[in-house]
Amino acid sequence: MTDNYQTELNYQLPGKGHEKHIFMDLDETLIHYSKLEDVVYTGPYVTYGLQGRLMFLRPEAHRLLSICRQWADKVVMCTFAGDVYACLANEAFALGFQKDEMITVELLSVSKEALGPEGILIDNLPAKHENTMIKMHVLGIDGKRLIQIPEFVHPEFVELSSFLDELPGLLDESLATESSQDEDQD
Repeated sequence: MTDNYQTELNYQLPGKGHEKHIFMDLDETLIHYSKLEDVVYTGPYVTYGLQGRLMFLRPEAHRLLSICRQWADKVVMCTFAGDVYACLANEAFALGFQKDEMITVELLSVSKEALGPEGILIDNLPAKHENTMIKMHVLGIDGKRLIQIPEFVHPEFVELSSFLDELPGLLDESLATESSQDEDQD
């Protein structure tokens, strides 16, 4: 873990009912990470090399984050990546996450409380995937608060323009639906 990012100490719980939070996955959502020997074509993608691997930035990543940051009070990275990797990706691609806006595997693996019960998760994995289920449990949300984004993997990178056009409406719709976990708390 780097000195700049101590997720388990710095992440602040959102104020219940007061702020709109989006929890954004990292791998295959904003970036893709491949072994160099598996890379067939780098194309026009912005890349960053690291220990025999290559990180690709999704071309629409900054537009995606911009839309989310305009819509939400706070956008938080929520990833099964470790602190060091998440920090490297954040810095290498200027993703703009602050130290209190990153939930990494270190926190996901130990958290016992609902970190964002009124938030929305954007992830490439479906609600039934084990990693997504763990994230939703830690955040305190259910599948009604998940927006599944098309997966960003090499070499078949999916273009996002129609998804991004629909995203504000998807966010409004997800926020309007009460999570069953919210209902359980009433």
